[in-house]
Amino acid sequence: MTDYIIGADIGTSSSKAMAFSLEGKVLAQQQNTYPTQHPKPSCSEQNPDDVLQAICNAIQKVVEQMQSQPPLCVSFSSAMHSLMAVSSKGEPLSPLILWSDGRSGKEAEWLKEQAIATDIYTHTGTPIHAMSPLCKLLWWKNENKKSFNKAARFIGIKEYIFSKLFGEYLIDYSLASATGLFDHDVLKWYEPALDLLGIKSEHLPDAVSSLYILKGLKNDFASSLGLNVNTPFVAGAGDGCLANLGTGVTKKGEMAITIGTSGAVRLFTDSPINDEQGRVFNYLLLPKEFISGGAINNGGVLLDWFRHQFMKENDKEESYADFLKEAFQTGAGSNGLLFLPYLMGERSPMWDSRARGAFIGIHIEHERKHFMRAVLEGICYSLYDTARLLEKPDLPVKTIYASGGFTRTPEWVQLLTDLFDKKVHVCSEGDASSIGAVLLGMRAMGILKSWDEAGKYISANETYTPVKKQTKTYRRNFELFSKMYEILKPAMHEITGWQERAE
Repeated sequence: MTDYIIGADIGTSSSKAMAFSLEGKVLAQQQNTYPTQHPKPSCSEQNPDDVLQAICNAIQKVVEQMQSQPPLCVSFSSAMHSLMAVSSKGEPLSPLILWSDGRSGKEAEWLKEQAIATDIYTHTGTPIHAMSPLCKLLWWKNENKKSFNKAARFIGIKEYIFSKLFGEYLIDYSLASATGLFDHDVLKWYEPALDLLGIKSEHLPDAVSSLYILKGLKNDFASSLGLNVNTPFVAGAGDGCLANLGTGVTKKGEMAITIGTSGAVRLFTDSPINDEQGRVFNYLLLPKEFISGGAINNGGVLLDWFRHQFMKENDKEESYADFLKEAFQTGAGSNGLLFLPYLMGERSPMWDSRARGAFIGIHIEHERKHFMRAVLEGICYSLYDTARLLEKPDLPVKTIYASGGFTRTPEWVQLLTDLFDKKVHVCSEGDASSIGAVLLGMRAMGILKSWDEAGKYISANETYTPVKKQTKTYRRNFELFSKMYEILKPAMHEITGWQERAE
């Protein structure tokens, strides 16, 4: 019999469960998808019971693949910034509102202008933006006060799942620190933010350590999952924090970059990086262990958008590998074509849900391949724009670890390497957030004593070295890219107003 831990990852578009041996080998896995509804352009919602069913089925299938041998524990990763309301009986009173929902954009802009804004950012570590549950709750209260007042609790998706499995409302420090409502210094809900909303801490889940162990699985779920009622479930953390662990970024001087549906740049720090303009997030993994960085809305999702809107029906059937080959048939810089990738508004570094995308420099000789490459370059420029906020003279970045779906395209990784002008290590195949959840489970169970021991479970498949000639081209283009948002911001906001009125 092989001892193993299940890493359970509740994602934005799918949930995954992976069984890992204590040697770091993937033994079994299952992934289930679920739909997202967009009834309005700025609206992103899901049925929370779809997500519950997906993650439970994934765990059940992994246990079956392990021939019903029980795991040492089940450790959780979860997408951040989700929000829903439940009744006093624990039943949903609303859909699950996702991080990408932008309906609270106006509330975010209003809050940024208030005197309390700086204190909220400094205490909670969450930039003021439409992704934040704080801003979502402000919008909810303004938009539908009757519905707002009916809620017994406001929770996220992992808290909903735990309430069904264990009958408890618990949120880990990591997810709590991503709400804009949690004081990461004293590990309590931040009263001034609650007062702003007119709610009490009783309206929110109880905050616990990411290493907290739950037991007492409800009998019906224990039976359907194939687990003992006393199987340890580790509270876990947000997927962003755990992606850092899963890529091996646990020391100063190391940076993690992820491009999946969205994208992120993160550092592991022992204290918050408090940006004067509130542009850097600081999420608490464990006391005095922060994941600081920035996330972008517009990552690989833009490839789906481009493919659906600009490819012929026959071309839509080709693999992503073939699809991306066309982009790299032209050279660095896309023949002078720039792309601002803010199709879904943007988080870091401007935190502007009313930003919009643009192609700049279109010439009659530009072909589809130039537009495709410009999209890939624009995503990387956006990440580099964020990374510049994190690297300081006293916090130099020496090494970058890359993960996410983009690592399956070597040319795209090389593009990123050339732009950043640093060596980039691509992590071994596997979901970084799930691996991070397993490492957190090992720490909770006492198998790991510190993160220094985590490196032996993670390996890099390949290392990329920058090509200086390409770096020069990308940096030249980036200088113009970095100016265009401020130049176009008034027009973006006016156009966004047109779009909102047309809904």
